[in-house]
Amino acid sequence: METELQKAYRLAARLQRMDVDNVMYNATRDLVMDYKNTLAFHGTIWKGQLMNRMYAKRLGRGVWTVGMPLYGHALDHQRPHYVSLRRGRKIRDWFEDKVGGIPGSNLIYVKPHPFMDLGDAKFLPNLARYARNEVMRVVSNFK
Repeated sequence: METELQKAYRLAARLQRMDVDNVMYNATRDLVMDYKNTLAFHGTIWKGQLMNRMYAKRLGRGVWTVGMPLYGHALDHQRPHYVSLRRGRKIRDWFEDKVGGIPGSNLIYVKPHPFMDLGDAKFLPNLARYARNEVMRVVSNFK
């Protein structure tokens, strides 16, 4: 017969083997959803396939990050600057769609759209929940 102390040791060993990779994957997947929701809410979904090309990317065991095209990072972190509206650029198509014509100067001033910061602010308060849920899963399945 197993004593309570032996059960406690077994539970501690099981908690040490807890699936951290699964916890981090779920957290990163939800962060991707927060980024997508922020993009949609602020109307920046015109940026090509950015929303469709965001995903949870595995870097190693228990290490996940958000994968996205480089222009997604640039959209979030760029410095304000002027852009030429040459033919064949997506920004020209966007400008024609939003404004309805091309200005005489052929230049527009663009600024960053910090969707990552807003998504992080929504995600970070819930981060402990992922670890707590995994611990509760391990403890509830313990016999």
